[in-house]
Amino acid sequence: MTPSRDSQQLGKTLPAGISSSCALFPFLLSGIIALGLFALKRNVGFDLRDGGFLWYGVQRTFSGEMPFRDFRSYDPGRYYWAALCFRFFGPGLVSLRFSESLFQWLGLFLGLLAAQRATSSRLELAALGVVLALWMDPDYKYFDFAIPCAAVYAGLRLLEKADGWSCWAAGAAAGLASFLGRNHGLYLLIAFSFLFLALSLRDGFSGRKGGLYLTGLLCGALPLAGMVGASPGFREGWLRSTLPILRSGQTNLSLPIPWPWIHFQGGLNPMDWADTALVFFTIGVPLALLYWAVQSFRRLGRGGFNPLLAACAFTGLPYLHYYFSRADYEHLGAAMGPFWIAAFSQWGSRPRTRLLAATLALVVTLASACVESGFYFYWDAKAYWPVTVTLDRDVIQSMPPQAVLMDLAQAVKVRLPPGETFLAYPHLPGLYAACGLKSPTWEIYNLLPESKEEQGQMIRDIQKVHVHWAFLDNEAVDGRNDLRFQNTNPVFCAYLLSHFAQVKIPCLPPDYYLFREAGSQPGF
Repeated sequence: MTPSRDSQQLGKTLPAGISSSCALFPFLLSGIIALGLFALKRNVGFDLRDGGFLWYGVQRTFSGEMPFRDFRSYDPGRYYWAALCFRFFGPGLVSLRFSESLFQWLGLFLGLLAAQRATSSRLELAALGVVLALWMDPDYKYFDFAIPCAAVYAGLRLLEKADGWSCWAAGAAAGLASFLGRNHGLYLLIAFSFLFLALSLRDGFSGRKGGLYLTGLLCGALPLAGMVGASPGFREGWLRSTLPILRSGQTNLSLPIPWPWIHFQGGLNPMDWADTALVFFTIGVPLALLYWAVQSFRRLGRGGFNPLLAACAFTGLPYLHYYFSRADYEHLGAAMGPFWIAAFSQWGSRPRTRLLAATLALVVTLASACVESGFYFYWDAKAYWPVTVTLDRDVIQSMPPQAVLMDLAQAVKVRLPPGETFLAYPHLPGLYAACGLKSPTWEIYNLLPESKEEQGQMIRDIQKVHVHWAFLDNEAVDGRNDLRFQNTNPVFCAYLLSHFAQVKIPCLPPDYYLFREAGSQPGF
């Protein structure tokens, strides 16, 4: 089939001095940025919830357990990636963060490799790299931020090359993404299917390319499909984790979109202007991506079709669902990679205009995203005298409330007989990871109401291993009393209150408690 006019003219639209094989500078730049951020934040702060959820899972995977089969988890790919890094750099929180930074490096590299199609200025590319990296926070979600940046490159190559190999690679990327996150597999399947449709409308449909795209999709999905098919325990755990999502129609605990006329409950910072910035991105990013997607379809077969803009728009749009299921900076960040790359490609041709746009992007990012994310915590920790906590081989600077919990968990650990563990529930999986202990229950992190059957299973689990100590978190998640432990797990809570006695610890944060089995020796 004869290539279209757009595909024939593609090479002429690239800025002078830039080619598809010019990968060294983006590779080095992304490495400097990723490793620089790692050096800055490697031992600052520790989130006992989501951060602890990932760290605990990597610890157990490294020790030979299997995600989903032996503990509730994210999808398995990120655990095996980090566990592999543990073999080279040793276990520990800092090693985990280094493994996350390596993945961030990969995502940034591929995103910048795509973005350099739009500029011949290394300074502009560096500015974009910093903007992308600053939106990739917190560290335990680097996987979720890096994948869409990498997907932009895969989608761009699909439109640029328009051959069988690029079709197969796009399908394989979507399939492999499901090994790192079910939602990523779904979003990239949608994105690349639209891009393949655009390719077919531009150059004409090819059954061979369609077959290769589907073959690549199946090949990429083999790791996850193999684990689901070959391991009954994994399959049951995967379904146990997936079916509630399908029934609820939500990928996460819902948080309302911060429209200008309502109070936003998801802000981590009480400063109203930061929430106002989030409102701006809430409205602006979806409209921009939708406009660019429509514009790309309108220009198919006509002059001015921009493959980079199309790849960004169709990759970013599905990721807005990830944000709309929980409206905060952390979840908007997944769509911001494609958005900023697309915006970068539209900054104009005049050097001064592009420089002004790059400067404005940096200022907006620093003034909004970083205030609401881990950089806010970094400076907040510095301002309020963080406490030093030793976690096995790592020394971490932590805020006092988290430090108190981790120190208390260490004190309980030394009093446990060999082979025993404590219960840390429902939002404290990081205590297991900090102490290197195994959870007595499959469920390690719970935000939503549990059925009576699930609660009964947890009771049997802690009875089976003779749990004598329990850390309980009764915090109102998102300020909602219905999400307190006593309301999400009333049967389990009633059992613990009837069989365990509270140990009075004056310095514990509000809504956090330590219990010891009734009838055992009190206190320490």
